[in-house]
Amino acid sequence: MDFEDPLRKFPAITPHPAPDSVASSELSSLLEESDRWYDTRTTVLKILENRYIPNGPDDGTPKVLRAFVMKLLKGGQLALVSETRLLQDDSAKLRQLRNFLVDAILKPMMGTGGKNPKTPITPSPRPNANNDILSSIATIEPSSRNDQRVLKADCLRRDGHRCALTGRVDGKSRGKVPGAAGWMVKTQCAHILPFALRNFDTQSAQEIKPTIWWALYRYFPGLKDLIGPGTINQHQNALTMWDTLHAEFGTFNLAFEPLDDVSVSKIYSTPENRYRTRWVTYPGYEAPDVVTLASNDPPVPLPNSKYFWVHFRIAEILEWFDTGEATLKSIEIGTTSPVLNPVSPDVLRGVGGAVN
Repeated sequence: MDFEDPLRKFPAITPHPAPDSVASSELSSLLEESDRWYDTRTTVLKILENRYIPNGPDDGTPKVLRAFVMKLLKGGQLALVSETRLLQDDSAKLRQLRNFLVDAILKPMMGTGGKNPKTPITPSPRPNANNDILSSIATIEPSSRNDQRVLKADCLRRDGHRCALTGRVDGKSRGKVPGAAGWMVKTQCAHILPFALRNFDTQSAQEIKPTIWWALYRYFPGLKDLIGPGTINQHQNALTMWDTLHAEFGTFNLAFEPLDDVSVSKIYSTPENRYRTRWVTYPGYEAPDVVTLASNDPPVPLPNSKYFWVHFRIAEILEWFDTGEATLKSIEIGTTSPVLNPVSPDVLRGVGGAVN
């Protein structure tokens, strides 16, 4: 059966309030000086909280922007702090920026797991974003489910016919694992960045997906030149996972923090490929505290830690919402009005799931 694109029925996304803005050169110069960057970031956030004029008693825009600023990697922090400082005297545009972040990043990442979201993402960023993204991926071949069958077989072989996280043997591979015994599991090929962000196949998806990728590249600049809608099905973006853990991973309840060095916006992959297991809401199932990925088929590359960083940071932002620090908002369906409707963390989490 063909994969049904969960983004097919999504409406357009809210325009980014300053799509042509660039990161401040003044702020860029501070990134390598951790103390000065921390102080500057803190100052910008305090100005935001002091000057922002809320749209109502439940308007948590400063808290939402703070969550993104605090949890993004430094390259994304630079972009968002620059935007926040640029718009600090325009509360309506700050709300628009907040909606764009939720609509273009959180909801699509949560909603690409086989379900349509219960709440839509709101209108579309800059007018020429489609052209920018489409031109940059014009030479990339589209991903397909046929590609995924090959990918699954390759990853299963690379991962030793086991769940890469727990070491449990894949139930269908008993004969390929000498001495296999004990509890075996059903495994799936899990994408770190969701499969549903692949190349466009419908008019509505063609309008939505360039915007999502534009947002990912803007706030996770380390993804540029590594992955796009035509290269989702790469070995570096997939691993063999017990289907139960895959479901938790797909809803961002389970995440993996790379144990490698982070310097500014550049991530240096560690040879050990070690990751710390992070349960967002509860340790629901078996998983070791630290996972070390190893290849049983060296020609097949291991997952790229930069993709795990993106997944992990989004999981942290969602965890921040789950603690009750802020309530997610979305613009009313079918309008660009700044009237806000509360969207609870449970509703947001309800739009997601693992890509099977």
